[in-house]
Amino acid sequence: MRKDALENRRKIEEKAVKLFNTYGVESVSMNRISQELNIGMGTLYRNFSDKAALCYQLIENDFVLLFEQFDVVQQNRQISGNDKRIFYIDHFLEFKEKHIEMLNCIEQQEQKSDFRSSEMYQKLHHYFCNLYDATDELRVFKADMLLNAMTTHSYHYQKEQRRLSNETFRMYLITLFS
Repeated sequence: MRKDALENRRKIEEKAVKLFNTYGVESVSMNRISQELNIGMGTLYRNFSDKAALCYQLIENDFVLLFEQFDVVQQNRQISGNDKRIFYIDHFLEFKEKHIEMLNCIEQQEQKSDFRSSEMYQKLHHYFCNLYDATDELRVFKADMLLNAMTTHSYHYQKEQRRLSNETFRMYLITLFS
């Protein structure tokens, strides 16, 4: 990518973060971002196909950090499977809490396709699937259902409507999916 194109992309990301933090993700349109930056919509859409793509880019570095933490835990043979499950769920819920608005935007867009075919889902599924014994014929299904229980929509509902803390939500998930 050319230097000026990289600079445009950086400016778009910075402005989006400022606007999202001030007004909320849902309230900020792509048009508003382009107006605030005084750039054309074409420039904006050349960099990001839609707001979901922009949100994904903004949280991608945190995804990388999350997966690096998962790797360290996954490779540590002294940590039990249950403790790994607790670690993964706790850290994934913290990630959701931090990025809930952007994840809602991403998941709403991906519902038009299939979230389960996304790279993010595949990586998460790999980690959670490996928590179960390789001989467990239900391990793929269990990982799918556990991740489905932790969609942003489900997580938000449990937090807001059921008033569950992350710890209680995690405990219930562990009970269901152990």
